[in-house]
Amino acid sequence: MKIKGKVETAIKLWSIIYTLGMTVILYATFLMIFFANGQYAIVSVNDYGEGFLEFVTIPIALMFAGVGNMMLIKEIFNEKQTPPSS
Repeated sequence: MKIKGKVETAIKLWSIIYTLGMTVILYATFLMIFFANGQYAIVSVNDYGEGFLEFVTIPIALMFAGVGNMMLIKEIFNEKQTPPSS
């Protein structure tokens, strides 16, 4: 497998893992707040100085996940368009 193929495979895998992981985190956070007595939460995003790092890394990770999802959709669409060879 060439380097380009390995990179494409890694981006596709990242898109699945990142999308699933962020969905689980968001839903778990929602459930913890929903079942709490007050049903609200205060979120602090810079208690340990991590705010800027998250500000930079989350959009980059989201961009790679979006590109990977588009690659997967394109791959699936191309498979449906290609007639089976006999």
